[in-house]
Amino acid sequence: EKDKLLLRYKQKRHAASGAEPSKDDPVHRLSAEVLRLKAERDQFGESGPEASAKRLQKKYAKVSSYAKNLERENSSLRSKLQDAMDDMKRLINDRAKLIDISNMLRCDLQHAMGTAPSASATVPDPGRVPPSHPTVHTMEDNIRKLIEEN
Repeated sequence: EKDKLLLRYKQKRHAASGAEPSKDDPVHRLSAEVLRLKAERDQFGESGPEASAKRLQKKYAKVSSYAKNLERENSSLRSKLQDAMDDMKRLINDRAKLIDISNMLRCDLQHAMGTAPSASATVPDPGRVPPSHPTVHTMEDNIRKLIEEN
């Protein structure tokens, strides 16, 4: 804009002096070339290599920030998973202890009452395997092994 004004001023000055500016005049040619180069720079400045580099840097910053957020979320989820696995191990152990305590209390109650085990106590429930049964221990051992592996 400033250069266009300067060129117009020079043209007016030449016109006032009575001499017509020549296109061969070196000042006129240089001014025209400067204007052309500035116009070209303005036109291609937004899509030149510097602008492309800036756009790529902005995209990289966004992607990098997103990746860091994903890493934090991943770490948080891994921590929650580990806590859940620890809770499962604890619950499995607590379950085994409760079954043992229940069996001991049942035995103590029957012994204190001086009665023989009732029919319901001697006849196993088809859906429940007695804790002393080897299958229960094998299954619990397998579950513990799986938890430890994971």
